[in-house]
Amino acid sequence: MGILKNISQKISNAFNTKPILANESWTDAGIEKGDKQYVGDLIDRTMSYTEQEEQANHAFKYYKKNPLAHGIINVICRFCIQQGVSYHSENQAVMDAIKSFWTDTDNQFDKKAVQEQILRDALLGGELIFPVFTSKQMGRVKLGQLDTNSIYNVVRDKDNPAKLSSVHTNYRRGANRIIYKIINSDYNNESEDRCFLFQLNRFKSSTRGWGILTPALDFLDIYDMLLWGMGERLELQSRYIKDVTLTGATPEECIDYVKKHTNVKPGAMTVHNENTEIKFPAPNLPSGDYDTAVNLIKQSILSALGLPEHWFGNIGSGNRATAADTTKSATMNIEAFQNFFVGVLKELTDYQLHEYVKKGTYKGITEKDIEDYTLIPPQLFIDDYSAIIAGLLSLSISLQNAEGAGFIDQSEAAYVYRYAITQLGIDLQDAPKMEFDEKPKSEPTDEVDVVDDIKTTDDKKDIPTTKEKFYSGMLKDDYTKTLLEKAGIV
Repeated sequence: MGILKNISQKISNAFNTKPILANESWTDAGIEKGDKQYVGDLIDRTMSYTEQEEQANHAFKYYKKNPLAHGIINVICRFCIQQGVSYHSENQAVMDAIKSFWTDTDNQFDKKAVQEQILRDALLGGELIFPVFTSKQMGRVKLGQLDTNSIYNVVRDKDNPAKLSSVHTNYRRGANRIIYKIINSDYNNESEDRCFLFQLNRFKSSTRGWGILTPALDFLDIYDMLLWGMGERLELQSRYIKDVTLTGATPEECIDYVKKHTNVKPGAMTVHNENTEIKFPAPNLPSGDYDTAVNLIKQSILSALGLPEHWFGNIGSGNRATAADTTKSATMNIEAFQNFFVGVLKELTDYQLHEYVKKGTYKGITEKDIEDYTLIPPQLFIDDYSAIIAGLLSLSISLQNAEGAGFIDQSEAAYVYRYAITQLGIDLQDAPKMEFDEKPKSEPTDEVDVVDDIKTTDDKKDIPTTKEKFYSGMLKDDYTKTLLEKAGIV
């Protein structure tokens, strides 16, 4: 126990913190509330400052130097952002307020490159910290952004250990560290130094987040070593020597041959008799099962991130069917990161609107209007729209026939159709309302309905079916007609 205590004391002195031994609770250690971490009897799973800094440094290093890590982060960012997240509101004042916030020269959330940079920092470092600077007159919000390694530690709330209250940074104002009060959802926080803090992979019993590459860092290191080893072996195998055999020659004759015969240039001619044999042997280095080892490590890295290997040039033991199934699971993983990013933009935008309302900057916005907008993320994967269109057309015909036969009523048919639309990721509630001119109602006439007047079976053959009526206009377009024929609808 004395050795452990001595080691703990040395580590504590290096970071100027009080050591906490294995048999001590946080409360027994006498940690001051508001100054150091105060967690009561809650188990703390936060990595040490050194571990936190090292994992972030390694993640950024591998993103810069390792092709696989670089590709993983870029694939996720490009899928999540694509053409960028946009916004929409029926309230023009809300639209103008969001535009002023997003297009601010210090925020620039309207730019695709800035959105990718924010998400990339979150994926690599696991944390986003935005210091907030608010105009006291107009309520305009400008945001800074600090690197995850600028955080010294994150302090819990004194009343609720599971809630984070402030961020202590490595920056100083005079002799004191700069401390930011976390204002996530706490808009009434009037501290001078305030920030938003967003974290990935944080446990409730810890105070720090970590990047998505952290579980794969050791495997990325092994992957690098294997690839470098293969490269060095290939470089050695590319070397060769010139081996000349002089049958029956004495040592003196061999030395004389070397002096007279230098290396010839490519394409030059050399002449010798049957007593001279010239070979160019290359080193034969046993390679071992390098391919299997490299693929195994690569699969371990990708499985930690929930990404299929065929996205990175290796189909492995899979096929076209399994590739489609793994793509579905990968879509859910990437969608989680997209939802995280949209949540970040939503919380920052809500805060700006709240400040505008508080200062009365936009007269057309009230507290009720703060939620009166929608952030629109891009669709992750473009589906086969020809099959989707054909399926919806077939569904609409089936619903019309079922309604006509009395199996369902119009409201039930509408419900089924709307449900099918929502399964495609389309939210009809968020669709902007459009105004259409009412069609003029046809005046009643005394003419007899020809269809109802037909009684004979032969005449009924000429009556257009419901399907023919539905597609009569569409079949005039050759491309649409081809799609419908391929789908087996007409």
